[in-house]
Amino acid sequence: MNIEDIIENARRNNNFHLILRIQTVMRSYLAAKRTKQARTSRQPASWNDSKRNEGDYYNEIVDQMYNQLGPYDYSMAKNIVYDETVTMKGWRLLESGAKYNGEWDSNNGLRHGKGSQIWPDGSRYDGYWRNDRANGPGRLIHADGDVYQGDWEDDKAHGWGQYMHLDGSTYEGYWQYDKQHGQGKEKWPDGAEYEGDYEQGKKHGVGRFSWADGSVYEGQFYDNNIQGDGVYMWADERRYQGGWLNNKMHGLGLFEWADGRRYEGEYINDK
Repeated sequence: MNIEDIIENARRNNNFHLILRIQTVMRSYLAAKRTKQARTSRQPASWNDSKRNEGDYYNEIVDQMYNQLGPYDYSMAKNIVYDETVTMKGWRLLESGAKYNGEWDSNNGLRHGKGSQIWPDGSRYDGYWRNDRANGPGRLIHADGDVYQGDWEDDKAHGWGQYMHLDGSTYEGYWQYDKQHGQGKEKWPDGAEYEGDYEQGKKHGVGRFSWADGSVYEGQFYDNNIQGDGVYMWADERRYQGGWLNNKMHGLGLFEWADGRRYEGEYINDK
């Protein structure tokens, strides 16, 4: 059974807890992967680039994605000013095995300014650098075709950015040191969406989650769980408004059916 089958089975059984946990685990894995390469390529550059050239490091998926997106648009970045004197150089091989083409700090020989870096697996970063790390706006295309475009701080997604998965899943919103943090919006290929608050990579605060079957929850989330006050509306027009704990109806609430029946009272663990 693959991950899509597990999620679909959980939806049929109204297992919101399992759905949210699966999605969180997947996002945590992908977020950790996002800048791993950038953090392992800070070694000083070797000026002997005779062993490598731009034709090496070819990755068909990355190449297709790069052609689809087009060259990185540096004009999108405004008010990027460097006091240091920079020197533009062609492709240079780094001791890590990656290669870099762009601007360098003329005084200390560190990557600084506009530049592109390609890893042996074909992953490619285009954007701004400061003190040998990705800082400022930039775009990273992973070897598997996933793309992060947005703000960086010391090789980590930080600020506003968009992560686009090759399967069509997306996250657009704010990041704090490689974790979703602040307002954001996720979309999945099956039509499911979440829009709301994030804290340290988890859904936390107030948000709206809509499932592919038409069911919708609006209300509070805590540590990636439906928890607090909220309204859940099923596709068959059932509706519950009230308290939640660990993705279950818990506390005072009002349950209404499409035929007009209603129950108002205390719920404990969904009962």
